[in-house]
Amino acid sequence: MATAPCEPVKADRGFRAPHLPALDLLRGFAILGVLWHHLFFKAVFHTGWWMTSNSPFAFMASWTCNGWLGVNLFFILSGFVLYLPFAIEQRTFAGKDDVLEFYRKRARRLLPLYYFSVILLMGVAGRFSAKEYLALLTCLFNFTNVTFMPELNAALWSLGIEIWFSLLFPFFVICISRISWRRALPGILLAALFVRLLGEASRSFSLGDYDILNPVKDSVIGRMDDFVIGMGIAALHARGYRVAHPGRVLILGLAALTATFTYADYCFSGALPPLSIALVNTLFQLSAVLLMLALLALNHVRCRPIELIGMMCYSIYIWNFVVIIHVAPSAAFTKHPWPSFLEFLSIMIPLTWLSYRYIEFGHVRQTSQLLPRPLSA
Repeated sequence: MATAPCEPVKADRGFRAPHLPALDLLRGFAILGVLWHHLFFKAVFHTGWWMTSNSPFAFMASWTCNGWLGVNLFFILSGFVLYLPFAIEQRTFAGKDDVLEFYRKRARRLLPLYYFSVILLMGVAGRFSAKEYLALLTCLFNFTNVTFMPELNAALWSLGIEIWFSLLFPFFVICISRISWRRALPGILLAALFVRLLGEASRSFSLGDYDILNPVKDSVIGRMDDFVIGMGIAALHARGYRVAHPGRVLILGLAALTATFTYADYCFSGALPPLSIALVNTLFQLSAVLLMLALLALNHVRCRPIELIGMMCYSIYIWNFVVIIHVAPSAAFTKHPWPSFLEFLSIMIPLTWLSYRYIEFGHVRQTSQLLPRPLSA
């Protein structure tokens, strides 16, 4: 066990959370999983392609089918990062000013790149209804079947969930502080699971061919347990909890992740009842808890290229689907895989770096601050 959290202090608006390379490493793997899914899922590694194999190790190929769960990991990591300053009591929601300051900082972090990409794509596309434009400009697109995955950029659905959870975040922090984690967590987990079951129980919420998501199961309420699990891990970390054998826990987490991927393939291939899908998130959360606790205890383990990808994950996520659909269509990856992939990289690398450097962090003067830092930083 490490030392107990620091003494309570008044909210410090200049506070910066301690640097944890493990978080950037996990973000890097999460965005690589999402990229893999967007590039190859439909064309090559569709759900359960391995299930007809006679090999007893065929289930290991489920790793190729479930990169989309990187989004779940993003939500969990977001909950961790948002809550850590509150968990170590360097920030509080003592009054309206603290809440407004939190909203101002979240808006500054999320909205510039979001609105830049939306307005740019609106200008280029110019063929969508006023209703769709209004839904995107007001961030209300998550609330209807038609706009849940915006045609302009389908990947924005998760950013909408992130924005709405950010709006609800002060409520969760205040609620937990008043009724305790022991009482709040079971209720939140059960409520989110119930909403996911409700979403799977009615086909009226279906998004057609894309059956991984629906507007109820994957609403901010259906996904709130992802964020709150991350908050819970931050609370444990702030209290000094560290796993005793992180290497073993890491292996256990990878085994749990493999089991989750395999279970997801059986669910989405129709081998299990539709309601079983609601448990995919829960199983992934268990895997993520094990992996995060292990890597936080192994915080000296570094891989700077993956960390840099993780630091740039917001820009990568915003632009990757746009480039795939409008510049290097995913269908081309079946006919000409390497030329298509190289074309994708030749566009994505400069685009995401410029977006990361000048839209996300244009206010940062020194580029070195936007690169992986040493542990002492």
